[in-house]
Amino acid sequence: MKMDFLMIIVRNGEQIPISDTHRFILLLKGKGVFCFDNTRYEMSTHAFLEIPSNTECVFEADNSGSGFDDMNDFALLGVIVLPDLTYSSHKVMHIPGKDTDLIRRIFYLGLDVQGMDDPNFDTVRENLQRLMHETILAVGLKSKAMNQQVYDVIHELNMHFTDPDYDFKETLLRTGYSPNHLRKLFKEETGVTPADYITTRRMDMAAEMLRQYRTHIPVKDIAVQCGYKDPYYFSRQFKNYFGVSPQKYIEQL
Repeated sequence: MKMDFLMIIVRNGEQIPISDTHRFILLLKGKGVFCFDNTRYEMSTHAFLEIPSNTECVFEADNSGSGFDDMNDFALLGVIVLPDLTYSSHKVMHIPGKDTDLIRRIFYLGLDVQGMDDPNFDTVRENLQRLMHETILAVGLKSKAMNQQVYDVIHELNMHFTDPDYDFKETLLRTGYSPNHLRKLFKEETGVTPADYITTRRMDMAAEMLRQYRTHIPVKDIAVQCGYKDPYYFSRQFKNYFGVSPQKYIEQL
């Protein structure tokens, strides 16, 4: 699950730039209301919110009757960008500031590591991004911002997505819900189906391995490690996902 970390400032009435990728925002300083999809989300300092792709979001400062000035008409945002996730139709996760301490700590680490161009830090960066993803899910569950059954399925998928014999339908059945109902719940929470979620995790892992090992490990071996027995099917999936074949992806690196 690739992530990029950055900080931006938005002022009262200003629109957060629209993006074709999925984002999370941490309100690091200030307070106010974030408005999108005809919904208003009240945010105090350290609160956490999702912004789906291609969504217009406007910040309205809460100045508590003190009037606008440079000290209270803006918000400092920590932004976590998920460049490989472009879905927008799902339930938005909104977490109060009292529950986001661990997310904030990892965010600042992400900022530090992202600025290190040394390839020796590539593995550290990738592990930190995975840790952030798991932490967001866990905190979302703790704060009741995520459905327990959906969290359990995500946890199972994360544990087994590299197993080429894994059948996620059995995981859906173990929840006690009908598979169709749980697929609906899963998509409402995450924006994707369980099958698409597995594909995303496998493609993220494949891209990471190609970046790290390039020609040192054959593509067919990377395919197996990412959950594909058939290297030709893996190559087709990779091209459908990234627009280029694995070999072309390596050449572009």
